[in-house]
Amino acid sequence: MGTETQHSTQQFELSFLLGTQEVLSAKVVDSELFRVNEEPSEYRITLEINWLDYQRIVEGESFNLTRAARSQGEELSFDENHPLEIELRLDEKLFSDLIQKGSSVEELANYLIASNQANSSSGLFKAGNWYILDVKQAVDLPPDLEGMGELKMGYRTAWADENNKPEDVIKIGDSTKRSELNSDQPMLQIITEALTQNNQPLYQWESDHVVSFPYQGKNEKWRCYADAREEMSLCCFYSIFPDSVPKDKRAPVAELLTRINYILTVGNFEMDFEDGEVRFRTSIDVEGDRLSKPLFRQLTIANVTMMDRYLPAIRNILENDQSPASAIAAIED
Repeated sequence: MGTETQHSTQQFELSFLLGTQEVLSAKVVDSELFRVNEEPSEYRITLEINWLDYQRIVEGESFNLTRAARSQGEELSFDENHPLEIELRLDEKLFSDLIQKGSSVEELANYLIASNQANSSSGLFKAGNWYILDVKQAVDLPPDLEGMGELKMGYRTAWADENNKPEDVIKIGDSTKRSELNSDQPMLQIITEALTQNNQPLYQWESDHVVSFPYQGKNEKWRCYADAREEMSLCCFYSIFPDSVPKDKRAPVAELLTRINYILTVGNFEMDFEDGEVRFRTSIDVEGDRLSKPLFRQLTIANVTMMDRYLPAIRNILENDQSPASAIAAIED
């Protein structure tokens, strides 16, 4: 089954009816049209909203963001001063009508703009006809991660699982129950799904709780592996330096790693003095809670970023006989 995605970053404003009188105006920053076997199957847009509007959505359970649907985000606290992005999927019944108005993602966007201006009370602009798939927000990176790209935190909703239908997320009075969400999944299954969603090919299963794969950084390629200790509620993620450190280089490399670890706020480097293996580790203890895909992705992003940044310093000690102090100074400068 062939799947194709048409993508557009055309930005435009839309107004949505959250209730009888309540209106949300927001900027569309991304649009996607999905096709399966050349047949249109789904339409999504991403809105940029402020923190107060997100609170309105949560409190009113707008865009079908019920408590059950957002269960993975219950513990997240977003920054009031930064915008958020919410990805919405149009209800499939309205999608069948919308797709008659255009064959490309640009034509559909233009139709929405014109329709919104002409009739903002149309069913296309009623929040109940859209489903929030994910919520995310860019976060301020610590000093040792600045300049290494953008990191976003957030969560996926129950509607992001294509197997979940409205009847699967049931609200009973003031309480909710979830149907088939991540809370009952083994950690290794969550890890595997997170990696495959990012199109990361799994390299091999090394045991019943470890999976590894190759990763290509800006500087070199190395091996990563995730270790899910279910009985300990612990997930560790490792990046392995490509080569073992020779015996005569282990002392200066150990000094280098100690200097690096002192200034890090996320994760740590470590070396096995027996075989010279160097690795970078990030980990999370989810006892009393559960691992989620967004949490695991944060572990991996911070991890590979740090290995990619400091790998040249290790390499300069091994190949260029640099001192630990000069090797790290070259990186920090």
